Amino acid sequence: MRLRQRFLIYSRQWHRWGALLASAPLLLTILTGLLLMQRGQLDWVQPAAQSGQTKLVAPMVSAEAALEILKTLPEAEVQSWQEVSQLTYRPAKGVWQARLKNQHEVQLDASTGKVLSSQYRLSTLLIQLHEGSWFGKPVMYWVFFPSGLILLMLWLTGLWLYFGPLLQRKNRHRKQQET
Repeated sequence: MRLRQRFLIYSRQWHRWGALLASAPLLLTILTGLLLMQRGQLDWVQPAAQSGQTKLVAPMVSAEAALEILKTLPEAEVQSWQEVSQLTYRPAKGVWQARLKNQHEVQLDASTGKVLSSQYRLSTLLIQLHEGSWFGKPVMYWVFFPSGLILLMLWLTGLWLYFGPLLQRKNRHRKQQET
């Protein structure tokens, strides 16, 4: 059996086994990736960006005052800066955006301190599931990373399974014309 034919047979076997081994992590990666692509359109994935009353160069409500407002919201579950993952001022929108450790996002008007939005932020969980970090580093490195490598192998063997027979037919046709 020629090397090219053997490689074609092995490619089919690798393609089948690789697809079977990587199917569950790849399905999760595909589904979360599709949802993450929609995060600007679906408020339940990531809250829509709000705008304050005015666009400000500097916020009229300080970061400390924003923390005090966050403490008054029961869904935020904030007692101190320890529960706040990120507090960002958006001058173009005149908004403080607080991402909390409980996966909540709160947006405050930076001129009045009014709560513009307080929602669960699903996109953070989806990103963690997408990359496999939600399951812990061992699963991320020993399941999701190999699944990515298997996906690369599936892509390569899939290309060979598609183009290999075409090249063989072309070579066969060329050899027949030479004789």
